[in-house]
Amino acid sequence: MTECQDYHVSILSHPPSRSSRPIPVQHLSFSTYGPNNQDLQRQTAYHRSADDLYIEPLPNGEVISFKVPGDIDPATSIPENRALWGQRFLNPM
Repeated sequence: MTECQDYHVSILSHPPSRSSRPIPVQHLSFSTYGPNNQDLQRQTAYHRSADDLYIEPLPNGEVISFKVPGDIDPATSIPENRALWGQRFLNPM
């Protein structure tokens, strides 16, 4: 479960007289969130892809596929940790 803590802060101005109440100027509310521990078992089991292949978008609009470091893949004879393919898009999002 995600841990959440809510905070509420009120900013008050000085009252016009000692007997009157402070005047609220602004009310602020915010929340802080902790880690999602509900899916911790699933996150621990899946810390890398089954085939060690990944696809990554780049800021310039290019998308690349690569394997993570390790041994040479005998099925494809492609050294790992190299880009397998890339595709550039004219209009990156």
